[in-house]
Amino acid sequence: MFLILRNRNFLLVWLGQVLSQAGTRMYQIAIMWWMLTTMNGKGSELAYFLIISSLPSLLFVKHIGNLIEKVDSKKIFLFAELSGFLTILGVIYLIHLGLFSIVLALITGFLLSLYQAFIDPTLFKSVPELCPKEDSTMAVAFITSTQSLANFAGAILGALLIEMLGIIGVTAINGISYLLCVLFIFRVRFSPMVAADDSSGTYENLKTFELLNRMPLIKKILFGFGLANFFLNPILITLPVYTKNALNENASILGMLEGALWIGILIGGFVSKYVNIFNNNPIKIVMGALLLQGLMLFASGMIIHTLFFITILLWIGLLLGIINVKIIDYFQRNVNEAYRGRFFAILQAVITFTFPIAYFLFGHLIDHILINQICMIQATGLLFVGIYFYLLGKMNRAIA
Repeated sequence: MFLILRNRNFLLVWLGQVLSQAGTRMYQIAIMWWMLTTMNGKGSELAYFLIISSLPSLLFVKHIGNLIEKVDSKKIFLFAELSGFLTILGVIYLIHLGLFSIVLALITGFLLSLYQAFIDPTLFKSVPELCPKEDSTMAVAFITSTQSLANFAGAILGALLIEMLGIIGVTAINGISYLLCVLFIFRVRFSPMVAADDSSGTYENLKTFELLNRMPLIKKILFGFGLANFFLNPILITLPVYTKNALNENASILGMLEGALWIGILIGGFVSKYVNIFNNNPIKIVMGALLLQGLMLFASGMIIHTLFFITILLWIGLLLGIINVKIIDYFQRNVNEAYRGRFFAILQAVITFTFPIAYFLFGHLIDHILINQICMIQATGLLFVGIYFYLLGKMNRAIA
């Protein structure tokens, strides 16, 4: 916690991202609830919104990775945040004219995710530009907590404010959050990294995805995370439907459910430093967390109760926060700075490569089978991915 108190530059970057991502999450929650209620949308339409929002990091991974290695981090942050601000201004204008539609909501979702696809890998790449080496682990914990804090605040406020301010009010708050982030970034000083000589690194001239072939263990870890996300991430679709159809609750309860998940991730990120089970082997820690998450999610499909489900989501989030920090810290220590920008762009793409298929599949399943049965399907998948990491851990006992 003392990192943000003694490092003004890191504090401004981190706080700016918490604000802008929280504003965007507020907008996403409000839009999904608006689609589900005002526009009488179906689960499949929510799936299309999330599918389209997941595409930028997959479609543009090579360009993003190469760009963030060549362009100053500050310029990338400013470009992405200003673009988000201008896009939201356009949305407000269209809503005011009564011209905003589900199609335009999908387009906006794509654009905002495109800007974020530049920011996410730049955040990790900028750690050595903002912090000394001894603070890198805590910096990673704070960065992984950014999305957790943003989604916690954004989920609760978005669900509450959509009923109080309407879609245009929530969208305006998102615009303000982008603008505040821009003002913060203007005041940040990044320490320039020494550019690596083209001949100095084994991987310097490799194409983006060829890097993974030179890092077989990391490649297998990323593949496992992609599989885990296939079953876990559709919870963003199932939560609104679970709230409305299984629990018979309103948008405020949806905000509490989303908030429980993200506050769990936030807590897990900061307690991960004190988790030293399995000899601090990150692969085995991931295995244990996934097996527990699968059992908990299966239980939520059998026991339909609001308070019980809030507790389950809190624990699922906590476990996810722990494994996020453990794995990202492992990557920070084992990936060369010379190609770190490309690697973190690949990371974002590989762990999300299953999102479009998962959103499409589960979005359509929602319209045909009971939501609690879908929870049990997700749980079963997580258990199998836990077994995958168990086998991976047996083959790599010395990892730490």
